[in-house]
Amino acid sequence: MAVSATLKLGVVASCCIGIAQHDLGLSRGFMDSILKAFTMQSNIWIAAGCLVFLTFEIAQRGARRVPAWLHALKFMFTTSALLTWIVFAVLLAPTMNRAYLLSPSNLCLHNLTPALALLDQINLDADSPMAAKRLWLTLIMPLLYTVAFFMAYEITGELPVPYFFLDYRAYGWFGVGPDGIGVLYWIALLGAVLIGIGAAVRRLQTAAQGRPLATSAITVLAMMGGSAAYGALGLRSVVLPD
Repeated sequence: MAVSATLKLGVVASCCIGIAQHDLGLSRGFMDSILKAFTMQSNIWIAAGCLVFLTFEIAQRGARRVPAWLHALKFMFTTSALLTWIVFAVLLAPTMNRAYLLSPSNLCLHNLTPALALLDQINLDADSPMAAKRLWLTLIMPLLYTVAFFMAYEITGELPVPYFFLDYRAYGWFGVGPDGIGVLYWIALLGAVLIGIGAAVRRLQTAAQGRPLATSAITVLAMMGGSAAYGALGLRSVVLPD
């Protein structure tokens, strides 16, 4: 119960600190419209999910009698947070300026929240793993966000957030050229990544049942190592000035 509460409260605190630091203007970068970013949305989803689970655990005094549909929602929110981590690390970090990469907002929203959410999922929800045939549920939240993104882009003519891979005006839907590939190819690629994330989380849940500490340590080290590697590319980037 204590570990569960600590991890869930850590997710909530990381989300709140990341938002507060950004809103205070201490770490503004590419996300001036932070509420429109998938980063923000996925952080809010998983923080809210952790609060709901924590409420159930306290009410049941650790019995954790949480409805199955809430387990499914939390799994969806966790995979969305992990997509935030991967997309930022691989596609966006190499183009970010030093100030943003080293900011508390970035470190919390793109790194700490996903890591804590994953630790909570693989260690404390192992008794309710997502069935392999339901991994498609991982696609729901990102697809809903994408639809809202396209609607806003169509109405305003401006990208809500500079996610170049969703810029259908610049790259088209099915185009393939020297400047990039069409948006639908990106959506298909990210969808495959989401399914892969869901499958990986299921495998980590299984591994954590036998070796929880080792699995957790290796997972966090791998995530932080990946973030540091791509962040280092960003610190050397000349795409955006400091």
